[in-house]
Amino acid sequence: MAEQIHVVTKLENNSKMSEKKINPETSEFEGFDIENPNGSVLHVDLKDYSRTSESASSANRLRDVIYESYKILAENVPAATAVFESNAKEFPQGVVWQSPKIAGLWNKSAPGKGDDQLDPRTNPIVMVGNLKLPSGSDPIQSGGGATHEYARAQDYLGKDGTWGTQISPEALLHEHVHATREYQNWLSIQTQYELNKIAGINIPAQNLKEVIRLENEAKAIEFVNKTMLSPLGVSERDPNEYRTVKPANVSVQSRQEYTEEDKERLRSGIVPEELKEYSQPRSVPVVKSISESGQIGIGLSSAQKVIALSQFISELPEHQRQPLQQAVAEFANDKGMGMKATEQEQERVVI
Repeated sequence: MAEQIHVVTKLENNSKMSEKKINPETSEFEGFDIENPNGSVLHVDLKDYSRTSESASSANRLRDVIYESYKILAENVPAATAVFESNAKEFPQGVVWQSPKIAGLWNKSAPGKGDDQLDPRTNPIVMVGNLKLPSGSDPIQSGGGATHEYARAQDYLGKDGTWGTQISPEALLHEHVHATREYQNWLSIQTQYELNKIAGINIPAQNLKEVIRLENEAKAIEFVNKTMLSPLGVSERDPNEYRTVKPANVSVQSRQEYTEEDKERLRSGIVPEELKEYSQPRSVPVVKSISESGQIGIGLSSAQKVIALSQFISELPEHQRQPLQQAVAEFANDKGMGMKATEQEQERVVI
């Protein structure tokens, strides 16, 4: 029977999702664990994530959205694994989700809020809101009297001057970046004020909270730009336009959930240098043969696999080719096919 050779990629050394934790008495989906390659675990608690008088089955549907968004990040975004490991180190109590009836999503416990900030060693990350956000159309008045509509929490003004929209996993990663010490200013207002004085920076203490917030938002925005929007070829968000409200007469093209091609692109994304102490997932190729009946075959020769991989890689954007070319070279060398790999090439081909 004729077979087709199919090549895809997968992440290696990335975070894994546990099975859903179901209460046997109520059938409620109460949470799950993100199991990281460095051995740490980030627990996600969903027990309080339901609306007033909501049935278990309805609440479970809401919680499934959370689970699937985390799964997309763990399986397809290399930098997400490093972020989850950072979160697990800083917040051993894990993550708690609350208030799904609220439109919008934010990290309620994000450090750097000043003297009222909570100790991350004894408090969890608290996520508030709903990942599936309504568009919003109620008019509001700006200071100059102009009418705008409520901007969706995921709508943003891009660096190219056009309006774009983030989808659930991008908004989720943004909020988790707010819980990383590597990317956020966690200093109290008083400590930052004293450090500014020493450095000769004169920002009134009453203004520092807003300054720190905008700096932290800019860092989270740029993180998602580099690790998700740029690999997808989507317009990057402009951190300088964080507070800009979308005018009512501007429409934003909706984005669908990620295609398989989108996921391929995400898996070739970077882990920023600031997170180098954490695990570094890499994209590796997977070779499959599929028979006409749709069954996975096992009869491919090594030469067929190398040819298929080489063709697959040649069609990728240039920045995605090098690590996969190294993987093919190592595989071919292992099979005695004369394609020598260097000692630094650590990637491998999954068969």
